[in-house]
Amino acid sequence: MDQSSSDGFEERLERMDSIGCELGMTLPSSPGSFTWVDSIGDRGPSPPPTSAEKAQVVTPQPRKAKPMSPLQMGTESPSQRIWRRASRAAIKVSSEANTLWKEGIELHEHGHYSRATVFFTRCIDMQPLPEYLSSRSMAWLKLGNKVAALKDAMQAVEKHSKTIERYLKEKCQDRRRQYASFIECYYRRGLCFAAQGGCLGSTLAIQDFRIVTTQCVKLQYWPGEDPPGWEERRQEAEEEFEEERLAIEEQRRQDAEDREGSIASEDEEEDQQLEDVLERARLGLVLEHINDVKSDCSMVISNPEADDFTTDVNHLSLEVNHTTKNILLPLKTLTPAHLEKILETKSTGGILHLNDVLGLMSRGRDLFLQLPNIVDIPKPVGDGKIHIVGDIHGQLHDLLNILNKLGTPTKDNIIIFNGDFVDRGAHGLECVVVLLLYKVTYPNYFFMVRGNHEDHTVNEQYHFLPEVLMKYGSVELYHRVQSLFRSMPLGHLIGNDILVVHGGLPKCGDTCLIEDIQKLNRDIDVPDNGILSDILWSDPVAEEGTQPSSRKRGVLYGPDITEAFLKNNKLSKIIRSHDVNNCTENGYAFDHDGKCITVFSAPNYCGSYGNKGAIVHVGSDMTPTFTTFDSAEVPLSFVPTLAPHHFHFNFASAATAQTVR
Repeated sequence: MDQSSSDGFEERLERMDSIGCELGMTLPSSPGSFTWVDSIGDRGPSPPPTSAEKAQVVTPQPRKAKPMSPLQMGTESPSQRIWRRASRAAIKVSSEANTLWKEGIELHEHGHYSRATVFFTRCIDMQPLPEYLSSRSMAWLKLGNKVAALKDAMQAVEKHSKTIERYLKEKCQDRRRQYASFIECYYRRGLCFAAQGGCLGSTLAIQDFRIVTTQCVKLQYWPGEDPPGWEERRQEAEEEFEEERLAIEEQRRQDAEDREGSIASEDEEEDQQLEDVLERARLGLVLEHINDVKSDCSMVISNPEADDFTTDVNHLSLEVNHTTKNILLPLKTLTPAHLEKILETKSTGGILHLNDVLGLMSRGRDLFLQLPNIVDIPKPVGDGKIHIVGDIHGQLHDLLNILNKLGTPTKDNIIIFNGDFVDRGAHGLECVVVLLLYKVTYPNYFFMVRGNHEDHTVNEQYHFLPEVLMKYGSVELYHRVQSLFRSMPLGHLIGNDILVVHGGLPKCGDTCLIEDIQKLNRDIDVPDNGILSDILWSDPVAEEGTQPSSRKRGVLYGPDITEAFLKNNKLSKIIRSHDVNNCTENGYAFDHDGKCITVFSAPNYCGSYGNKGAIVHVGSDMTPTFTTFDSAEVPLSFVPTLAPHHFHFNFASAATAQTVR
C-alpha cells in the first residue's frame, strides 16, 4: 500500500473516531444517524476532463418517449403509492448498507477488526445479506470470538440457499460463475470450524473445504477475495506471462504482413490470456492455502485427545440471542421457583447462556451415569400415578404443554420421557435443556430414556447438528450433548410388571432377559446391530418371529417374541414409542393383543401429519389409561426459528449432495 492511500485512510479513520464509532460504544439505532458515512466515503472531486475527452464530439440521440407512470397520470392507487415508497426506502437502505460494508472491509484490511464489526453489524441490521454475515464472521475470528464467528458463518451459508439451487440448475459455465459467491461462505465457514478444534470441528472443516475445492476446480475460478500472498504471486505470474508474450511476439515479427491486419485483435487476445493466467494463479494460491488448513485438520483428527474440551466455569462474554434476554442458570442451587421462571422465559424465546448449557449437559450426564441400564421404579401407591410420554422431536411448545398438564414431579407423580427429544422439530436443543432442568431439579421423580435419535449419526442426518451450531456456534456444545445422550438409561421397569423402552425387543427377544440388558455398556454410539441397537430401533408387527426392518437397524418382532419375552421376565406389558404411523388417530396404539403399547406425544408431527399426541398413565392397579391432546398454540411473543429440515447444511439436500460429489 502506498503512503498516499495510507494517509487518506488515516484521515477517514480520524473522522470515524470523532463521530463516536469507538470500540464498545452503542450502535446507532436508526439509519439516519449514519448520514456521515457519505462524507467518509467521499474520495475527493473528480479529475478534470482530459484534452482528448474535451475534443470528443458526442452526437445526442433522440430520447424515446416513456409511457407515463400512474403517478404522472394521477391515477396511482394507495397500494401502488405504498409500493413505490417502500421500493425507494429499500433502495436507500441497500445503498447505505453497501457503503457501510465497503467501509467495514477497508477497516478489516487495515487491522481494525473491532471497528469493522460495528460497521458489519449495522449492515446486517439494515439488510441481513450473506456477504455481510460472512464478512463479520471473519472479523469475529480475528478477534478470537470463535463462537460468534461460527454462528455468522452458518447463517451466511443458509441465506445462500436460493443461490445454491440456481447454481446447481445452471449448465452454462459463465452463468454459473455469477451464482458462485456462496463458495466463499463455505470457505469461511470451514475456517470457523477449523478454529473450533476437536475431531468434529476438523471433520466439518474438511467437508466444507472439499466442497470449495471441488466447485472451484470445476469452474476454474475463485469468486472470493484475494488470498494472502496474492500480490507477490500476481507479480510472478505477470512476469512469467510477459516473458512468454515477448517470445511469441518475436516469432510473429517474422511475418509482418500477416500481423498488420490483426494487431488489435491479438492485443485483445493477449489481455484475455493475461486475465486467464492471473485467475489460474489466484485459484492455485487459494487451493494451496486450503490444502494447508486441511492438513492441519487431519493432524487434529489423528490426535486421540482432540476432543478433550475444557471450559471455564465463569460465564462467557457472549450475547447468544440479541433479540431476547439471556437466562443465567444457577446450576448448584436450582429450585422449582427458578425452574418456573426459566420455563416462562423460554416459552417466549429466551435462551440460556452457552456456558450454562455446557454445565447443564455435564450435570445431566453425571446424574444419568449413576443409574443402571434399566431403572427400577416402584409400583404407584394409592392415588399415585406414573406418566409415560413418547416422542416429542423438538416441538418445544407441545413439550411445555405436556409438562403443564402433568404438573410438578413428586413421589406420587412420576414422569418418564421415553426418548426422541431432538431432530425434525425446530427446537430440539431447547427441549433437551428443559428436560434436563427438570431432571436436575427433581432427580428422583423425573426420568429420561435414550431413543434412536439420541445418536450422532442420526443427528447429523436429521439436522440436530446444524441446529446446535446455528443457535450457539459451538462444536464443543454438540460434543457435550452427544456425551449426554450416550449416558442415558435404556429403559425403566415399573413395579416389576411393565417394561418401558423406546423401540422394542431385540432379535433374541424370545430368550433375552432383563439381566442381559443390564450388562450392556451403553456409554457408546449406537451400533448397527445387537441388543442395544434393537432396543432403540425395533418395531412390532403381526407376523410371527423376527425379520429385517426397513429402517436398516433393529428388527420387526412378532407376537410370539413379545409373549416369550414377557413370560421369561415375568412381565405383563411393554410400553414403547418410536412410531407415529399407527398412532395418528389417538396418539397411541395396541399390538400383540394389547401386550405391546405404542405412545407418540408429538401432535401434528413435523407440522404436516395432523396426528394427536398422547400420554400413558399407570396407577396402583397397573392398568394403563390414556390422555390425548392436540398441538399447542405458539405465543405471539415467541421468536420463530427456522426448522432444521430447511437447513442447507450439506449443500441443500441429498440430491444436491450427490451433485457436489
